[in-house]
Amino acid sequence: MRSLGQALVAELKFLVRTFIAGAKRAFLITTALIVVFALVSMLRGELEVTGAADVVVMLLVAIGYGAYVGAIVGLVAGSGWLAWKTVGPWMFVPLVLTPLSVGLAFWGLWGLLEAQTLDLGGALRSAGAEHDWMVASLGPAARIGPPILIIALPLLVADLGLVVLTPNVLWELFVLAFDLCFVLGLGILPALLCSAVVLPIAYVRRYRKRTSPETTPEL
Repeated sequence: MRSLGQALVAELKFLVRTFIAGAKRAFLITTALIVVFALVSMLRGELEVTGAADVVVMLLVAIGYGAYVGAIVGLVAGSGWLAWKTVGPWMFVPLVLTPLSVGLAFWGLWGLLEAQTLDLGGALRSAGAEHDWMVASLGPAARIGPPILIIALPLLVADLGLVVLTPNVLWELFVLAFDLCFVLGLGILPALLCSAVVLPIAYVRRYRKRTSPETTPEL
């Protein structure tokens, strides 16, 4: 019978091998598809090449770009393959429940967010009415036409920044951000709790099945 340390090391190796297997396949397929697409484009004349040097450069660019995109796709695919091999179809529980519960939370508390948004709009209007707009001081200079935008736009940005930085507006922004975080957290919590119960159980069952004497792990 294996010790706990041996079991942990063996499981860690399995997780690494599984992730690498999924990521490697996705990386190679994605890179190959991009290179093939570049070759087909050159053969069809969609990419202009005038000599062997241009062909080599285009292939190198295609390989580099394919490797970049393939690495991103590989990370996603490797993670998905690892999740599938460790918890099976239960990996979709958080993927389905999270957007569903978040959507329900926003739907249920939309009135709170709408009211706070209106309060923020009122604070912005009040601050704007009380603010001494620097851009308004340009006055007759606006007759110059489009060139005046070089001066007017920075002044407008400064005016808007000063309006947003007024205490009342900052407070309403803070309350709105707090409400958004509260609703988001309230939506994520059910999915998180459900996943925290379901996924470990699924993992343990798959682990016992994989490590049973009758089963040989497959990647």
